[in-house]
Amino acid sequence: MAAHLLRSGNAGLEVTIVEKRASLGRGLAYSTDLPEHVLNVRAANMSAFADDPDHFARWLKARSIPSMIRPRILPPVSSMANILESC
Repeated sequence: MAAHLLRSGNAGLEVTIVEKRASLGRGLAYSTDLPEHVLNVRAANMSAFADDPDHFARWLKARSIPSMIRPRILPPVSSMANILESC
């Protein structure tokens, strides 16, 4: 939600996020760093932004993450957490 608000282009907008964890965007679903924990959807079918459906796939490809090199490989959960954290 915060990333969407900040992308809105409203120069006067301020967003305050309260999070008890050390990093933002992970939450319970994306808090694992274990590489064997993978998403259950191909990267090409996911995006953090509805108006940019290729965002996640481009992000993975730019970082040479295997799911974009070999499309049948599901990306690790941590990759979605990292993209959400970087937004």
